Amino acid sequence: MERHEMILPSPPAIPVVSTLLASVAYDRVGSILELEFRDGAIYHYFVVPETIYQALLIAESKGAYFNHRIRNHFSHRRIRPPK
Repeated sequence: MERHEMILPSPPAIPVVSTLLASVAYDRVGSILELEFRDGAIYHYFVVPETIYQALLIAESKGAYFNHRIRNHFSHRRIRPPK
């Protein structure tokens, strides 16, 4: 299985107002979306179009957008477990 990593240096995480998500980062070179959840878990989602990232940032409900457009739509890997 191919390993995906964030291209260094990592893009800065953007804090978001959400009951589900704490911050969002996007690596344009690798098309990797990094999501930090409120419980402390961090996941990388792979081959995510930049339009999905931009739409997430402006979504009224980040959690609803995540559940409808990201969860179960992209391969992912947990980078850090919940705290």
